[in-house]
Amino acid sequence: MLNELEPESVVLSDSDSLGGETALLPAPNHITSREDAVKAGLVVDVTQVAKHFGLHLSVGITKSLWEKSITGPSTISPESWNDRVRDMLLAVRLRLASLENPTPWIEVPVLLPVEEKEAPELFPIYALFHKDPVVAECLTLIHPQEISSINMSSFSSGDDSSSGGSDRSVS
Repeated sequence: MLNELEPESVVLSDSDSLGGETALLPAPNHITSREDAVKAGLVVDVTQVAKHFGLHLSVGITKSLWEKSITGPSTISPESWNDRVRDMLLAVRLRLASLENPTPWIEVPVLLPVEEKEAPELFPIYALFHKDPVVAECLTLIHPQEISSINMSSFSSGDDSSSGGSDRSVS
């Protein structure tokens, strides 16, 4: 189901070696769209997988969240990455279904095993609904440690203009 997430098809690091040279990411002010962020390796696109869970919008996982929760420690096998993406997207979908009035910024508890074959532990993530200049509606899943770099006042629950209204593309 998640063939597009094969390890060799995802850029996971801004310091990956490409023919002996270091890959350089564009400066943050040159990344103006979700598409730019995906191309720069800052966001992993999981849109096609998300559609299986009723999330009919562009969905991405930040590089930090991907490395800390999907690929995790070296004991997490690449074969289990797909299961971890599935579990994360299912948690997001269930959290959205539980909310009477979703806001653009949602905390989502996810159960993920820390090591292979261990009991899952609670791992909080954040779901951010936003507009994009290229794609109308987007959902980006963010690691909690990335929050300080985001201006939270832009996402106050009283301001519905940043979310594109109350219509969420979920079914």
